[in-house]
Amino acid sequence: MFNLMIIEENPEELNKLINNICEKFKNIRISYISYDYKITLKMLEKNTIDFILLDCKINNLNNLKLIDYIQSKQLEKYKKSIIIKIDKKINFNIYDKNKYIFSYTSDLNKMYENIKKLIVSTQKEKYNIQRIRKKIRKQLNYLNFNYCHNGTKYLEETILEIYKEKYNFDGNLSKNIYPIIAKKYNKKVDTIYGNIKQATNYMLSECNENIIISYLGYSYYVKPKVQEIIFAILNKLE
Repeated sequence: MFNLMIIEENPEELNKLINNICEKFKNIRISYISYDYKITLKMLEKNTIDFILLDCKINNLNNLKLIDYIQSKQLEKYKKSIIIKIDKKINFNIYDKNKYIFSYTSDLNKMYENIKKLIVSTQKEKYNIQRIRKKIRKQLNYLNFNYCHNGTKYLEETILEIYKEKYNFDGNLSKNIYPIIAKKYNKKVDTIYGNIKQATNYMLSECNENIIISYLGYSYYVKPKVQEIIFAILNKLE
């Protein structure tokens, strides 16, 4: 079951949306209803929201600030989870490459079709993430990382986030990846970095050097950096 937030100012439109969604989608629960973006901001960091349906009208584009807020707060759980119903008069091309928007349309039937596509896409993504997480865990266990250390858990999350970013990751862990992990676990970025480094140092003291040489493709043993280990694991996931 997926939890949907609807942001709609017009009561009649809201009623129509609720009735149609309840009729068409048995695996969607309407969990939150909001009338403007200010109220919505207070709800966004709740983990119970899967999708957002946002109605934007030409005479009131305040709701678009919601997208800017999600982006500024790096709420990565809303990647490709926002469907927007727009007026025909709105030029929405500037949002074509926004990573949080799944689709936008002025056509109601098209919007419902997009909701269906989003459900299918999300189900596939969840299955794929579970599959990749298991593979990451297997690699970390092979290298003798200890899951008693929080840093190992954070390292698993780091590798998973980079995998999800694919070609969009520029190599800067402290700027682009660790803040996501820090927000998820309510920690400081320095804590995430320090714990991962500590867990890695422990692994290096416990793991056979020949395993590390072979795994990283070295000619001889050199103490590897965390990033080298991360990319070596990523190369073994597919």
